[in-house]
Amino acid sequence: MKHYILISMTEPSRKDDKPKYADWRESLPKLRALAEATKGVVTLGESSWLIPRDKGMPFLSECIVAGNKCGCQHRTWFLDGEE
Repeated sequence: MKHYILISMTEPSRKDDKPKYADWRESLPKLRALAEATKGVVTLGESSWLIPRDKGMPFLSECIVAGNKCGCQHRTWFLDGEE
């Protein structure tokens, strides 16, 4: 059985907090590049990823750090799937 984490992050409000929104837009390409470099991570949308629990913890940590820096909220789901 495979175990995954799904993380979905919301972006800061463009009109209410322009500096945090700009920081988030700057962080996204870095997160996308890291997702491509991390084996097993699947990008599901602009700011949502399916992360394998056995190899994806460093990527998950980077997502949370980037989101906290920019004031983004995130939701995480822990999923189990068949191989």
